[in-house]
This record gives sequence, C-alpha cells and structure tokens, in this order.
Amino acid sequence: MTRSKLTEDRLRRWYRLVQPAMTDFDCGQLCAPDNDGVPACCDEEWTVPLLFREEYKYHRQRSRFWRRYPRRTPEQRAEANEFDSRHDWACLCSGPAKCERNKRALVCYLYPFMPLVNGKGKVLGMTFIHGEASKCPLIDRPGWTPPTDYVRGSIAYWEEVFEIFPDEQAVFVDLSRKARRRYRRLGRPVPLFTGEPR
Repeated sequence: MTRSKLTEDRLRRWYRLVQPAMTDFDCGQLCAPDNDGVPACCDEEWTVPLLFREEYKYHRQRSRFWRRYPRRTPEQRAEANEFDSRHDWACLCSGPAKCERNKRALVCYLYPFMPLVNGKGKVLGMTFIHGEASKCPLIDRPGWTPPTDYVRGSIAYWEEVFEIFPDEQAVFVDLSRKARRRYRRLGRPVPLFTGEPR
C-alpha cells in the first residue's frame, strides 16, 4: 500500500457516506441497561475498534480521544498483533461517557453491519456481523430495517475500500461464506439490506 491511497479527502468522503443515522432512536438504550450502562458497541470486552492507520493519525491530530491498543505486557502485545493488519490498528477510545459524534471512527458508524459479498468480492448489500462481537440488540430485531440512505452510503463505502485494499475484500469473501453457513444452519436466509425499496 502506498500512503497516498488513503488521503484525508477520501477519509472525509467516507465519513460523509456512513454518517446518515442508522436509527431514529438511541439504540444504546436497548442494551446498556443490561450491560453495566455500556452499549454493546462500546464494550471493550467484546469489541476492539480497528482504525485505518491514516484514520488514526487523522484523529490524533485533532484530539486524544483515540489511542493505540495497550502493548505493555506480552499478553497485550499478542492481542494487539492479532488485531493489527497492514492497514488497520487496534485502538481504544475514551469511552461512551466522553463520546462525541465527530470523534467516532468509521467502524463506530458501521457497527453492527458488514458487507455481504459474493465469491468474487462484489458487494451484494449489508448484513449483520456475527461472532463474539455480535452482541448488538439490533441484530435480527423483528421488524427493524436500517434506513435506505444509511445502507446505500455503507455499500458505497465498502466498494471504495475494496478498490483501495483488495486484501480487505478477501477477508469479507471469507466472512460472507461463514455468514451463509451460519444462517443455513439456522434454516433462515441471510438478512440482506440493499438500499432498494421493499
């Protein structure tokens, strides 16, 4: 990867794409009361935010809200190395009590969704994440559908990410296969949000 691929202008564009509101209510109020007052998406026990390296530097130039995942002990270094990639760093924020919308990372706006792609990496739409990080009460919530502008912006975001970082595309080809297998075992179709009217 060359440093020029992810410019500040592109980062700003990506933030504009993912900023349409996902809900018309404070979804943190659904899960925080049963989780010691911490929303699922902010719970460091289950989720470790990954920021593009350029994104992290962008935020650090403006505030100290984000910091790198601790690497003081051998255990912490092993955990950080497990999350870090060529493009991303595992990070921690100052916590939900100090959260301001303009300091959120891209991953904060995208949770609890991921792109569902076909075997060639084409984005078919958005679906829910799964695994240990899937504690969000919006996942499989009956009758709830994310707004069209949010879905369309998220799809456009991931299409651009895959153009710049093809290895990220390969990751989601694998994750999409796992999602299909998971819902097949459940006897249900994979939830798919395309941004098209239903």
